[in-house]
Amino acid sequence: MANDKVKTVIQKLEEVTTAPIARFIVYYYTPEDKRKDWEDFKTCHDLIKRRTYDECLEWLTREDAQKGLQVYQKHMKLFNMTRLYDSMLEKALAGDTRAATWVESFTKSDYF
Repeated sequence: MANDKVKTVIQKLEEVTTAPIARFIVYYYTPEDKRKDWEDFKTCHDLIKRRTYDECLEWLTREDAQKGLQVYQKHMKLFNMTRLYDSMLEKALAGDTRAATWVESFTKSDYF
């Protein structure tokens, strides 16, 4: 696939919802220990600057935002499956037989 056809998660989200909601969705799903403080984050967009975190959470009930949540999850699916596989493989290599069984079964999936 050519690089000009690869879209970021923000670009995909902005196809189904507004720019501020797209950015909030990414912020929402970023683990708390890895994301910016709310006061720092909210400077990323004028509409977010005027909102509290709780007000932005209300956006997630909108139909377009819910479509955005689905787009985000779909975009992250392969990455998350890779993290899960790596985690289970590490456990299996450490001797966890249940994890080894899971890894063996997973290697037969469509992932590979």
